[in-house]
Amino acid sequence: MILYRDPKQLFSVRLFFWEPGGYDPVHDHNAWGVVGPVAGDLEIVNYRRFDDGLREGHACLEETGRRTIRPGESYHVCGPQTIHKTGNPGSRMTLQVSIYGRPWSRRDHVNGFDVAGQRIYPIYAPKTIKQRLAAQSLPVL
Repeated sequence: MILYRDPKQLFSVRLFFWEPGGYDPVHDHNAWGVVGPVAGDLEIVNYRRFDDGLREGHACLEETGRRTIRPGESYHVCGPQTIHKTGNPGSRMTLQVSIYGRPWSRRDHVNGFDVAGQRIYPIYAPKTIKQRLAAQSLPVL
C-alpha cells in the first residue's frame, strides 16, 4: 500500500502486511530502499547470483545469509545486486514500512528468481500489469 509518493517522484513510502509464515518471492530491486518492521519480526534472506547472466531466463543463486530484524531496526537494499526475500518468520502479523527511491533504469519490473529451478522472470507491479493488459486488448476492440 502506497502511503506517500513524492511529487517529484524521488521516493515513495509503502506499507506491507505479512501474515505469519508469509514471504515474497526472491527478487532484486531497481532502486535504493530502506525497510523496517513497525510491528512483528521481519526476516531477510540474502542471495548471491553466481552465473554470468548471459543465458536469458537463467540464473544460479546461492543463499548468503539471513537475519531477523525487529521494530526499531532496519535493512537497506541498493539495486539489482541486492537479491533477497523478506517475510514473517513469526506467529503474529508483521507490518513493514519501506522507503524506495526513484528507479535507476527504465525497467518496468523487478526480477524474480526461482532458486531451485535456476530461473529468472519479471515481476510487475499491479498497475503495470493492468496497463500491459489494456495495451494488449486494444487490437480486440
